[in-house]
Amino acid sequence: GKNADLVKGLGATDVIDYTQTDITSYCLDGADAVKEEAKFDAIYDAASYSGAGEDYKDASLKLLKLPTDTNGHGQYVAINGSPLFWIRGLTIGLPANQHLLLMKPTTEDFDYLSNLIDNGWEDFFFFFFFFFFFCNEF
Repeated sequence: GKNADLVKGLGATDVIDYTQTDITSYCLDGADAVKEEAKFDAIYDAASYSGAGEDYKDASLKLLKLPTDTNGHGQYVAINGSPLFWIRGLTIGLPANQHLLLMKPTTEDFDYLSNLIDNGWEDFFFFFFFFFFFCNEF
């Protein structure tokens, strides 16, 4: 897509044009199941329930790393979700590896997220943010 160079310039190692390739198919890479090393430490979903009926939560959860003796479970962070996701998040809570990000967009918050990435979150998954933010540009 036309924003591939921009996304790579922001640090992405792989660029996936969602209009051409489904993320699960990309991660399968011809195999029957997604290999654990192809899964992600974190997925930041900025697209699900953004107004056009999108829901990438289930696909995202399948692409998270499983817990090991040395690493915790992959984390799913959403800025939106289904009504049930919101209700559960605001009442009894979500599963330990699922999060609903509620924040005022301040420089300090984005600096905090940037520091997480700079300090060892190399596999932080930007696909949903960048490609759905720029989806009208492809």
